[in-house]
Amino acid sequence: MEKFQEKNNILYGYYNSKKTLKEVIISDGVEHIEEYAFIDRHGYDYEILRLVLPDSLKTIHKSAFWVKPRYYGSIPCADTVKCIFFHGVTFYLNNFAHHYMDKVIDFIANRDYSKILSHELKYPIVLQIFINEKDPESTAYIRKNFKKIFILVAEAIRDIKYDSVFHHSNVENPLDCMKILIDNFISKRNIETYVKIANEKECYEVFDMLNEYREENNF
Repeated sequence: MEKFQEKNNILYGYYNSKKTLKEVIISDGVEHIEEYAFIDRHGYDYEILRLVLPDSLKTIHKSAFWVKPRYYGSIPCADTVKCIFFHGVTFYLNNFAHHYMDKVIDFIANRDYSKILSHELKYPIVLQIFINEKDPESTAYIRKNFKKIFILVAEAIRDIKYDSVFHHSNVENPLDCMKILIDNFISKRNIETYVKIANEKECYEVFDMLNEYREENNF
């Protein structure tokens, strides 16, 4: 049985007796999610594969997905929710995302590119915003940080670390991401720099993609 505990646009708790849930949708109007809202209070052993948050959400407690401490000093991360969809962006709830949930939600809702987050979390989110909107802010951010973003995506392709960085995002895999980066940010002026980086990093698939792009555009 699914149950939402809400009051004054605040979600205090969520319960479900099902073992595996493909998707849970939080109703529009919820503006805040309280701490420990998704912990298992009733002994239910459920796992939410995808949690959809409403656009009305303004804040979320950083401990919303944490297990309530059983003794002082112990606050392990909950394993109840796997990934979250919010404002057109999907991100995986791994260890570092759990600890910065409030910052992640604020960043996505307000497009606050000054928010300090791990690059492995922030860059895929920025790429999704760019793909969805092609807005000046995400474009400017990618241009400013292009070398770091390029290397992150290239190394993901080389090491096949799809799950750790891009899994379940709007970008199907890093190859799609790299094609978008090349098409939008690589020019005759900078292509040699990135061909060299791809070769030095032994990202040979990216190296080939750049050379094909150069031939297609007669660079």
